[in-house]
Amino acid sequence: MYTQVELSSYIDDLENLSYENTIEFLEKNKKTENFQALVEHICNISLDIIQRTFYKYDLSNEQNTVIDTFVKATKYITTEALYYYKAVACYFKNDRKNTIKYLKTAKDIGFFSDNKSDFTIDEFALCFIAPFKNGYPGFWDDIYYLLSDLPLEKGVLDLCKAVDVFYNSEDTLSINSALINVLTVSPESLVVKEMLAINYYNEGKWGNAVALLEQIGEKTTLLFSDDLYFMLGWGYGKLKETVNEIAAYKKSYEIYPEGNSTLNNLGYAYYKAKQYNKAIECFEECIKNKADLKYSANNYVRTLLAVHRYKDAKQFIKNSPVKIYKNLLDKVTAAPNSNAQIKNDKNIELLEDHYTICEKDINIGVKKQQFTSEKILEDELALRIESGIPVFSKKLKMYRRNGIYGRQYILSNGKRPDLLAEDDEGNLYVIELKKDSGYDDAYEQTVDYLNWFDANWGNSFNNIYGIICLNNPTSDLLNKIHKNKRVRVFEYQISYTEL
Repeated sequence: MYTQVELSSYIDDLENLSYENTIEFLEKNKKTENFQALVEHICNISLDIIQRTFYKYDLSNEQNTVIDTFVKATKYITTEALYYYKAVACYFKNDRKNTIKYLKTAKDIGFFSDNKSDFTIDEFALCFIAPFKNGYPGFWDDIYYLLSDLPLEKGVLDLCKAVDVFYNSEDTLSINSALINVLTVSPESLVVKEMLAINYYNEGKWGNAVALLEQIGEKTTLLFSDDLYFMLGWGYGKLKETVNEIAAYKKSYEIYPEGNSTLNNLGYAYYKAKQYNKAIECFEECIKNKADLKYSANNYVRTLLAVHRYKDAKQFIKNSPVKIYKNLLDKVTAAPNSNAQIKNDKNIELLEDHYTICEKDINIGVKKQQFTSEKILEDELALRIESGIPVFSKKLKMYRRNGIYGRQYILSNGKRPDLLAEDDEGNLYVIELKKDSGYDDAYEQTVDYLNWFDANWGNSFNNIYGIICLNNPTSDLLNKIHKNKRVRVFEYQISYTEL
């Protein structure tokens, strides 16, 4: 029989043990005190490994020994958790009928509700989203009806519908809309923010993705913590926040040093920050471990050139394990056969190309689609603001603080203005966009936003203004706006002129 210390050690190392050893361990410890708690713990660890390893399941050809371990371990459970674990096991075996059958039984015996408190969004995420993810066709409809007569926290059924869209829709706009609708009901839900952050990341909306990931911290449901920090590092890089980029990649690497791309990306972040010695250390470690060689080897050459170690660069290229980019080869060939002394790193020119770091693919089956005309307008304005191009007769910058990005920011009351921008004089601008004519309610909506910001952010700015941008405003709307000195209106036009 195992001691408590040995049990703890075994459980901690479960991911690295074989399926056969796990089952042998369970057989030998059937009579151990609190054996059922031990089995459930093993099931939970196995399930956590499974659900965080796969972002989307393909049960038609799923082959994983941890899944085998989980399925076998569930047969040792005799507590009320039995039917829930049996349901998950049946799901992994692609047994749809019994998956729902066991979930219904688990519900009937009160596994999801003790009748004293509502079944929460967090509980829904742990019991359903994390283990079942994309499900099979119609799965989330089955879960919706399964839970509909339970006492539920507000937003659970909305999230049930949104999960189906998140995993099965190819329209990123529909995914955003479904998840944002849930946040309007439950603005503090971290799992919804996590899902929305993943979708924004896949869309390339770096500001939105980073802000949500900052709010989540390490309280993840679908992502490993190292993945979250990797995504933050990538997003910070896109936002040109190099100090934050370095910190995020360092954290990701500390959590999971085996991540092939992380150390290379960290090295490249150091390179951009002109911390060349640290960059070289990262790339040499990558090359030593044959990690992300396509990029790390080229980045190594790039950094050697930056510090004028031309001789070392030439020597490395002779034995390089991968092909070196032509632009780098040309620079090395043209350089003298020596290592120069650098007196001022600030005069070193960065050598850029588009293939220096590797992005982490968070695959939930989403494909990018075209936006509606209002989204095109929002994208255009956001791009101008982020690029420093004056808009609305002012040079603005997108509002950005830790955990907040000024695009589709959701207020605590569940409402969301289109854009938040600020100027260098300490003023905040709440920008509301409308794609078509009319919209007389745009004024009331904007004033409502201003009132919220006055009450919640009023001490942070000199002034808070509203800007409405639309096409063909009505005279009634114009009259309302012109009477309020805090609100301005702009009309956009798209025209095509033959020259």
